[in-house]
Amino acid sequence: MLSQLIPVSPSGSTIFAYGFLGGPAPAAFHNSMLTKGITIKGFSNFQTEAVQNPEQLAEALDEISRLIHLPFFKFKADQLFALEDIDAALAYVAADGSKAVSQTGN
Repeated sequence: MLSQLIPVSPSGSTIFAYGFLGGPAPAAFHNSMLTKGITIKGFSNFQTEAVQNPEQLAEALDEISRLIHLPFFKFKADQLFALEDIDAALAYVAADGSKAVSQTGN
């Protein structure tokens, strides 16, 4: 997905990579990453103070457990969109409130 995001990202963008699906694999990036000044940074919840501090972690988990059941954290997946159809996905509105979902493939 990074190879698809980089060419369409604005100059000077920073892309935060939280994780990768499918196990370890070599990554290749479009050369426009260098000419556009795009930065890729890793992000991990495990490096945050709230996770590393047992008291803060307990407090955060308690707060999440009080909120996660609320209806706005649940959604019904509806129409699939490819990454290149991002504009259509963002504009998609279903009458029943279901959501657009990214379709990825190999």
